[in-house]
Amino acid sequence: LALRRFETALQINPNAAPAWSWSAATHAYMGNGSRAVENSNKALDLTPFDPMMHAYAGMAAMAYLVDGQYQRAVEFSLRSLREHCSYTHAYKTLAIALILGGRDAGAGAPTKQLLKLEPEFTVAQYRRHSPICAGPNADLFCEALTQAGVPLG
Repeated sequence: LALRRFETALQINPNAAPAWSWSAATHAYMGNGSRAVENSNKALDLTPFDPMMHAYAGMAAMAYLVDGQYQRAVEFSLRSLREHCSYTHAYKTLAIALILGGRDAGAGAPTKQLLKLEPEFTVAQYRRHSPICAGPNADLFCEALTQAGVPLG
């Protein structure tokens, strides 16, 4: 249903960056990485100076993560954090991307900062509350968070 609504919104206004971004998120949650990346890039192209760039970049990071493009996920997570240094979604995608990209040693710093900002955050909480955990990447991402040092809960 959500995807149909986004398609309708984009037929009405193909320049609706939020619709592109939320469509990208929905595709990411469903495991459709390439479509998530495509839609996320459209949103980014439409919002080069948007004050919510951290959210757009964070969504792009998730899209690239789901698509298995871990270095690009790292790049967009870092971009998101440059825009908003306390955006915890970006720390989560950064830690996951670093672990899945084979850069385990680099995951400690973002995990430490994440836990400083969200001291009660656990893998169990992520599994319960993150929409990405309703899709096919739940186990992979939760295992990566565990390897990064997030408590199981």
